[in-house]
Amino acid sequence: MGLACFLFLGSQVSFAQSKQEKKPLVAKTTVQSTELNAEKVIGIFERGSQLNDSQKNKVHSIFEAVEEKRKGIATVEDDKERQRKTALLQNYINTKLMDVLTDQQYKTYLEAMSR
Repeated sequence: MGLACFLFLGSQVSFAQSKQEKKPLVAKTTVQSTELNAEKVIGIFERGSQLNDSQKNKVHSIFEAVEEKRKGIATVEDDKERQRKTALLQNYINTKLMDVLTDQQYKTYLEAMSR
């Protein structure tokens, strides 16, 4: 009986710790994802058609501007609603990128993102 109680309490402590550890990781991942998303888009063009410094700065600005919305979407519990909002945010990002990139660069971006 004592061993069973010990195992049960140990699993509960482990479960509680794992729940606490996940919260900071989400915030950290979100901050990292802004930079990673911007660098991913910029990286597409490092291999082929180049982005000038102004375009690179604007791409970073786009992803920084939507970071708060991305954090809010991550907290939505309903999967369908979260997917809908994520799709709307991606459309917004694409529209902003369309203003920054040339037609050929935007085409390259869309092709790379569809892979």
